[in-house]
Amino acid sequence: MRSYHGVRSSCESVLLQLTANAFSLSATQATMYNTSDCGYNGFKVAQHSTKEPGMSEGTKPYIKLFQTVCEARIEKPKEAFDLHAWVFSLSDKDYQTTARGHIGAGSSIHVDGTRTSVNVESVGGNLLVQHYVAEIAERDYVKMVSLSDLWLMKLIHVVVRVTWEMRLISNEDGSCRFQNTVLVEHPHFIMKIMSALALGGFFVRKHNEEETPLFAQNLLERTQYE
Repeated sequence: MRSYHGVRSSCESVLLQLTANAFSLSATQATMYNTSDCGYNGFKVAQHSTKEPGMSEGTKPYIKLFQTVCEARIEKPKEAFDLHAWVFSLSDKDYQTTARGHIGAGSSIHVDGTRTSVNVESVGGNLLVQHYVAEIAERDYVKMVSLSDLWLMKLIHVVVRVTWEMRLISNEDGSCRFQNTVLVEHPHFIMKIMSALALGGFFVRKHNEEETPLFAQNLLERTQYE
């Protein structure tokens, strides 16, 4: 049986060949936001456009590469927490402690009042820079979207759309569940092949399984501290 490292090395070689011969991605893709009138604690919520520069509406619909959902139990009712306030106040140090691949994080505010969160992480040896903007911001549900810079094997630069959703779901015994969902998409079908060769779904799922209970623990600790 071939070792994992041998299989991955072969996959990487095929991936590089596919990229060189059959696929070319623009290194410059812009994120365009239209802020809605509704806000959260004085901050605007963005309506995220998935339109690429030079692309007309309705062309090149995004294709799901993979999606993963994980949950962790919290021994408190969901009403005790505020997901939106927590995620945008998560410190760089806290972010680093919630997964081995978490490199750094920070948040900022656009001149129009829209909050953004930038996360840098390594997943399966691939470097990701996330540029999250909240599309939905509620105490028990946050949906954030990013046109993320991805360096496959830290060599090939592409831009993928990442949707990060967090929910608090009540349990009958007064506790709740922290649900963490990550969806990765791209408009070109060949990226689905490339991500499969790079074992992207496997690594994202393992990363989610690691970070979800640690995010839940941090949310509980931060709430108790405050």
